[in-house]
Amino acid sequence: IGMRKLCEHLVEKHGVEDAIFIAGPSDNEDSNSRLNVAKEVFASHGLSLSDEKVYHANWEAVLIKKYLVETYGDRKNKLPDAFMCANDQMAMYVILFLEEIGYKVPEDVLVTGFDNLDDGKICYPSLSTVDQNYREQGNECAKLIVEQLNDRNLIRKSVIPCGAVPGESCGCLNCNRETELRNSVGRIWWAERFIS
Repeated sequence: IGMRKLCEHLVEKHGVEDAIFIAGPSDNEDSNSRLNVAKEVFASHGLSLSDEKVYHANWEAVLIKKYLVETYGDRKNKLPDAFMCANDQMAMYVILFLEEIGYKVPEDVLVTGFDNLDDGKICYPSLSTVDQNYREQGNECAKLIVEQLNDRNLIRKSVIPCGAVPGESCGCLNCNRETELRNSVGRIWWAERFIS
């Protein structure tokens, strides 16, 4: 659900028509489910996310850097509208390596991730991502355990949907208190490094 909402956000709000999907290993279930949803959303909007638009980086920074430098470093190939990454870590690598070869996010290309990591909230630009709502899942699990302890015959299913979290990396500026979060982390880092 969260991946679907994020892809729809890219297409409908930001006009993304051409995207590259930076995937994990080709046999990874999580990466493939995210990729399949992206393909479905693109197809529902009359767009294509063909196999040629998928790069399996196997969660590795060195492969992402190699791909970006070889494909876009000489400026012979046009950037896509967006790089959609199967996780936040790879999205942060994409932003870093694009900057190294002279591109800016979101000015030149949009980037999204998946996982809503804290580092993605304070990096610059902050990541557009998907929150899997682990805290809410944990709370619901605890409720289910208590309910089953009270009634051993209870069978109840609960689904906690993921949610899209727009950020600076897709062009949605100042929507998540990014500057405040970055300043707070900077103050803590400074205090730990110089005051203690």
